[in-house]
Amino acid sequence: FLPTWREDKKFSIFNFGFSLEKISHFIKKNKCHFYINFHPFSNELKNINTFSLKNFNLTNFDGYSINHMLNLSDLLITDYSSIFSDYLIFDKPIIFAKFDHLNYLKYRGIKINYEDLPGPKVSGWDELLNETNKILYDVDLFIDSRNNWKKKVYKNLDGNNCKRITEFFKSRTESE
Repeated sequence: FLPTWREDKKFSIFNFGFSLEKISHFIKKNKCHFYINFHPFSNELKNINTFSLKNFNLTNFDGYSINHMLNLSDLLITDYSSIFSDYLIFDKPIIFAKFDHLNYLKYRGIKINYEDLPGPKVSGWDELLNETNKILYDVDLFIDSRNNWKKKVYKNLDGNNCKRITEFFKSRTESE
C-alpha cells in the first residue's frame, strides 16, 4: 500500500475501518505479507513500529527499494499516487483506496477521472480486503482497463526502442 502525502495532519489511513484483528486474519488465511510504505513527508511515519503483527509491515523505503518491491509484489494498493502508472508495466492488479476522496479533491485535486482508473475503488479497509479477496480468488475484472491505460501511458511498448534510439542517433550524426 503506497498512500500519497497529505497536508492534513489529522489524516490517517488507519481511520477508515482499520482493524488489526481483520488484517491479521486476512494475512494468516492468505499466507501473505502486507506492506504499507509511507511518503517520506507523511504524518503517518509516527505510526511506524506502532503495530506488531506478523507479516504486516509499516515501512519507509527509498525510491530504488520501492521499485524492487513493486516488482516482487502481487498487488498494488494506492490512493492518488502516480506510482500506479509505473506498476502497469508489471501487468498486476491495482486497488485504489479513496479513503478521504472528497477532502482530497477539495484540497489537492485530481487531473484525471478517478473512476476511470484501472482497478476497483474502495472507501475503507473492509472494502479493500473484500476487493483483494476477489482479485485473489475470483476473476480480475480490470485486465483490459490496465492494458488500455498502459497503452495510453507507454506509447512504445512494441520492443523496438533500441532500434528507435539507434536510428535517432544515426540521423543526428548524418545531419551534422
